[in-house]
Parts: sequence; structure tokens; C-alpha cells
Amino acid sequence: MNKPSLSISIVSHGQGNLIEPLLNDLSVTDFSAFGEVKVILTLNLPENEDFLSASDLKCHVVRNLRPRGFGANHNQAFAYSDCDYFLVLNPDIRLSSFSFGELLDRKENCFGVISPMVVSPTGRVEDSVRRYPSFFRILKRIIFSKRVADYQIIDSNLIKVDWIAGMFMFFPRESFKLVGGFDTECYMYLEDADICRRLNQIGLPVLYDFNQKVIHDAQRSSFKNLQHLKWHLRSMVRFIFGI
Repeated sequence: MNKPSLSISIVSHGQGNLIEPLLNDLSVTDFSAFGEVKVILTLNLPENEDFLSASDLKCHVVRNLRPRGFGANHNQAFAYSDCDYFLVLNPDIRLSSFSFGELLDRKENCFGVISPMVVSPTGRVEDSVRRYPSFFRILKRIIFSKRVADYQIIDSNLIKVDWIAGMFMFFPRESFKLVGGFDTECYMYLEDADICRRLNQIGLPVLYDFNQKVIHDAQRSSFKNLQHLKWHLRSMVRFIFGI
């Protein structure tokens, strides 16, 4: 039986300092579960590319003529891919103890997307898995700083959830293709929630694996940059009201 193939999509926004250690992680990751692995690196902004030669990992590099949003960049990478699985990976993710073989062993036969547990560099579990956004939930999170986890850690290997954050999204190719990829009208925010909702709606579950971990060296800017806040609010309105 032939092993499946994997494409990994990474987007850099002038983040070579983060991409380099990620590529180093990938170069020593056990990919024995796959017959072929392709890394598609999109440079969304012009930047010093010395970090590419610092890694032994070969990448297909896409250099955008103009900046694109999260969804458009990963949709573009998917168009370069012909692999059985498609992994969306943030530059600030670290894979020091992650096993793709174990992830594939525990998955269900038919699913839309899966993610491991995401923890901070200090080991704190991040809220990377959530129930669908609503104005009430947003008010609790933003205004009242209520950030209670939507899902509790349990003994089960996998649980079905509403949505997983876009920092690590492992799709079967056919699932991503079936829903048409990310909605590019959600610019930089909630593309992950939207695609998860569309997958759930057609019976392809969104899965969260408590037994696998990746590290997220968070680089947040939503409330430090007014433009990012505007994009975030616009995406929220589109997700909740469909406009």
C-alpha cells in the first residue's frame, strides 16, 4: 500500500526569524508516515531570504507581488499542491515533540480537519479550540476578559469540536477541495472558524487531538494595530451575519 503524501503551507509576513527555526524543526521531524512531503513557503512581503539557505529543507517558494490575506495565501498554496493531505502551519509553531504518525493512527476515517493541542512555551494550554463565535461570547472574551476554555481536557484521544485555530490545520485534500478552501472575504481573521463550520455542516467533523502537542510562540497584534482590529471586527460581522 502506497503511503500518502503531504503538502505543508507556511506564510511569512517578513518573519524569517520565526520561519528558520520552524524549517529546522521540520527538517528533523519524522515524516515516515508519508511517501512524499512538500513545503510551500509563501513570502507575503519582500524580506531578507538568508534564512532559506540556513536550512537543509527544500521549499517551493512563492513570492507575492502584493500582500494577500490568510485565506488567499493558503488557497494559493493549495493550488500548487497535489498531495493527499494539506497542512496549514503558522510560522510561530514549534514541533519539538510532535508525531505525524500518531496523528494519522488516531484520526477517524472521514474527517474535515484535525489539530493537536496547542501549548505556550511555558506549557500552558492555549484556547486554540472553541465554540462558534457569537456577540455574547465575544463580549465575554473582549470586554469582560472571560477566557474560560470552551472544551475541557478529557481522556479520549479525539473529540469533535466547532472550530480550531488556524495555526495548525491538517486537512485531507478532498475535504479542503470540497468546501472550496478558505473564504477570502474573511480577511486575516475567522477564516479558520468559517471553514470549520462549513466542514461540520456537510458532515466532515472537526477533530481535536488531546494526545498530541505543538508549541505556539504567540505573535499577537490584533489590539496593537488599528487596521488589524478593523479586519477582525469586519470578519466577525461576516461570520455572524453572513455579510
